[in-house]
Amino acid sequence: METRKRRLELTIWAFLLSLSFYPGWFGFLAWFSLVRPFMILSRLEGKTAFRSAYFFAFCFNAFSLYWVAQVTPPGTFSAVVIVAFYLTSILTIFNKLYRIKPIYGTFALPFLWTGLEYFRTLSEFAFPWSDLGYSQSYYLYILQIVSVISVHGLSFLIVAVNVMLWQLLRKEVDLAHKLTCGLLPVGLVTLLIAYG
Repeated sequence: METRKRRLELTIWAFLLSLSFYPGWFGFLAWFSLVRPFMILSRLEGKTAFRSAYFFAFCFNAFSLYWVAQVTPPGTFSAVVIVAFYLTSILTIFNKLYRIKPIYGTFALPFLWTGLEYFRTLSEFAFPWSDLGYSQSYYLYILQIVSVISVHGLSFLIVAVNVMLWQLLRKEVDLAHKLTCGLLPVGLVTLLIAYG
């Protein structure tokens, strides 16, 4: 029953994250759609963590790349299955680091995610279609910062905000830490809009 509930939650959040890439004003979803998946994955261990990370990555790619099926259904399935391993790898590393010491995984997560996105731009196997920064394409004020920090920098900020919101919801975190994690995302987004 717990596994079904976990998969249902991961499916919902994977859909909401993919929805942030759809045409329209859904980009705001990217700023918090990773909070619950991070929370879930941080509590798992070993093969369960890997399987859950892959399940989330598979669902996200299936919802994001569904349109490729209009050209090649078998190619779409293959792409979803293979590309899911990219995201799975960094989520698994995050989980391992978090199990060693929570601060390691928490701090490393934005760097791991951004590093993955950059890695996906290299070689003939490049697949940068779902970089998180692209989800903000309808928000011109936020998008202006890309001229300074690139789309990868914007992805870094989006993941960092998700991590801070996750910390805000953790019961073990003290009040001062919660206050910081609540104010920083607000200040960061305000600064991005002000810059734009």
